[in-house]
Amino acid sequence: MKFVGTDIVRGSDNASAFAAGGNLASASAALGADVQMPASNAWVDGPSLALTAGTWLVQAQATFQRNATTAAHYGARISDGATHYSSGQSYQASFNGHTAQMSLSAIVTLAGPATIKLQGMTSAGSTSSLIKAAIPASASGNTATRIAAIQIG
Repeated sequence: MKFVGTDIVRGSDNASAFAAGGNLASASAALGADVQMPASNAWVDGPSLALTAGTWLVQAQATFQRNATTAAHYGARISDGATHYSSGQSYQASFNGHTAQMSLSAIVTLAGPATIKLQGMTSAGSTSSLIKAAIPASASGNTATRIAAIQIG
């Protein structure tokens, strides 16, 4: 199968699955409320997905906010708690109300059912350090921190 722009050109590789409408499994989750990061350099769970065996394309985004003055590093990762599939880090200077956002993706192959989660951390832990459910300004629902997966194999 070849992708040309936004059109799918059917070739000889597995086109029959798509011709019949395909059977893609997917899952997604978002934070329902802000999550505090009270301790420095400690990973905190965000939204999670219960996935079945197979190969999955997992994409996630995390939005962080600190409502106090202190410079901070933020980290996000896609993990099952033991294996970490993707991670990222951001730094924000010291000013009140700063935010950071990260996007992550990973190909995850599972031998059996597993819970895959988005986790966050900060170097400046306190109750004013948050993983945000909604963006701080002009929010459009709880879409700021989420994880999604599409089964690809």
